[in-house]
Amino acid sequence: MTRIVIFGVAITAVATPGVKRAARIYAEICGVCHGSDGAGALPGVPDFTTADGPLRKPDAELVRSTINGTQGNGASAAMPPKGGNPLLTDEDIATVVRYIRKYFGARPGRTIRPSPPTGAM
Repeated sequence: MTRIVIFGVAITAVATPGVKRAARIYAEICGVCHGSDGAGALPGVPDFTTADGPLRKPDAELVRSTINGTQGNGASAAMPPKGGNPLLTDEDIATVVRYIRKYFGARPGRTIRPSPPTGAM
């Protein structure tokens, strides 16, 4: 077991090189907009922790939208292809999607935050 610290949050996991790389990529690239807790650090950025957030979509769709870039509903800016880092490989992105799903998505013992009602502030 290895302890990984991202934005001051410690995660204990079996840290394979892939997990370590995914954690670093998330912290350096994704976390800037999506936040260290996956809840979205900027207005309109998708929240990984809500029941109707992007993690309801299949991995293949998340990987494709990350590779190509996407504009979310209500987002003030589009996510650029590969999160703005053209050096990321498709495998890097697939690994990060699995990492995001594991650490921010639904799993036994974790309650996903309900989404706020439409129009709620």
